Formats: sequence, structure tokens, C-alpha cells
Amino acid sequence: MRKRNNPDTLARAQEQIDKISGADSYTAVGMRTSASRAWLLALYTEDLIDHGEYGRLSEVVDQQRDQREAELKAAAKA
Repeated sequence: MRKRNNPDTLARAQEQIDKISGADSYTAVGMRTSASRAWLLALYTEDLIDHGEYGRLSEVVDQQRDQREAELKAAAKA
């Protein structure tokens, strides 16, 4: 049985979340955000991360999404 919050598991989750920053459209941001949320839910459901890490990583997803959407908005105005 794998232990919760294994550093390798957390690193893979962060890699998934980091993909949001490479999105080239609002649609891609939404799709990558959904994929990241699904990834986190699977890790939590399989007891690979605890509730605290699930919440922390979910906040990181929101931050990445908000940041990328702001960047896309700024680029559209330029």
C-alpha cells in the first residue's frame, strides 16, 4: 500500500496542474483545469492524498486558472 502524500505523487499532481499555464485559449484553460481537478479527485478517492493536500492543491488549481485567464485577457487587449 502506498502512503498518503508521497512526494512523488504530489510532484505528479503538480505537473498536471502546471499544464494549465500552457493553455493557449480559455477553452484549453477550462479543459486543463477540469483534468487537474479530476486528477486530484482520483488521488483523494484512492487515498493517495489526504483532505488537507486535496484542499491545498485545489487552491493551486484555482490560482493557476485565474493567472492564465488574466494573461490571456491581457494578451487580447494588447
